[in-house]
Amino acid sequence: EASVFHSSYYRITKSVGVRSVTTVHDFTHENGALTGARSRALISLKRKAISKSDAIISISQATTNELLERFPNIQGRHVVTIYNGVSDEFNRPARAFSARPIYVVFVGSRAHYKGFELAVKAVSLLASVDCWLYVIGGGALSSSERSLLNKNIGGRFRAMPHIDTPSLADLLSQAVALVYPSEYEGFGLPPIEAMRASCPPIVRNTSCLPEVCGDAAVLLETQSPDECAEKILMLLDEGVRRRFQLVGESWASQYSWDRCFEATKSVYQELGLR
Repeated sequence: EASVFHSSYYRITKSVGVRSVTTVHDFTHENGALTGARSRALISLKRKAISKSDAIISISQATTNELLERFPNIQGRHVVTIYNGVSDEFNRPARAFSARPIYVVFVGSRAHYKGFELAVKAVSLLASVDCWLYVIGGGALSSSERSLLNKNIGGRFRAMPHIDTPSLADLLSQAVALVYPSEYEGFGLPPIEAMRASCPPIVRNTSCLPEVCGDAAVLLETQSPDECAEKILMLLDEGVRRRFQLVGESWASQYSWDRCFEATKSVYQELGLR
């Protein structure tokens, strides 16, 4: 019987006669967003896995385009875009935000390319409306991060390094927005999770984010904290926010783990696994 080895993180099999599938998530390390010995090792592992794969799955069309640009020799192999899914645990009905003080959310890694400093400085411009920043996940704040927060929005932030999914969904559902000004993503899961929780995301108009978020996200054209602050203020208008909630609810419904499963199974079947 045919067998498939599918690695979601750039491993290969030495078994004879086994068809190999690799999922490519992004090219963050290759683009220099993350550097160091670990990045160099991962780049080498990824290159080897891609070269030995019978089929390659990428998680956005932008990532597929970059894959084919970086590895033109794989043009004849089976390369397919399969989007990630989003957990149903994020489902929250659209409602007017009632939390006081009002707040925006920053989720996940605070590596320099993620735009954490931009988010902090944008919120620093919103003291007149007493807007807070909730810093979720990404591990404990470093001393430099805490200094940045205290200097710019001291007394108007809350850090939660660890949180479960239902609690995160509840926080998103009452937030003015998710602020996600990342310069580069392979897919960008937090904005879609926010949409499912009826929270409009604010993202950079770059990388895969316009593709993955469609018209359901507020797009930033610059790295200006002033522009980001203006977009947050725009979403304080209940009518504007409600329009983004409705579009986001419809748009995010396409990102299903069941759909991801079926598409992945089809890749296996095309390789001879029935």
